[in-house]
Amino acid sequence: MLMYHPAFDANHCLYRIVSILRATDDQQISWPLLRMLDFYYLFPGQLKNIKLNHPGFRGGLNS
Repeated sequence: MLMYHPAFDANHCLYRIVSILRATDDQQISWPLLRMLDFYYLFPGQLKNIKLNHPGFRGGLNS
């Protein structure tokens, strides 16, 4: 039985990268940021697991 997952599909990977780069046309983004955006583009359900309590993080959702 063959299993398909878009994370392992080269065409879907290219589509995700091009979509992210087109959405950020006017800004340069680093490779780690591109990889992180690609991950959350592929797995949007993981957004709810983000914790914003890092010691270097001074902002906040309620500030």
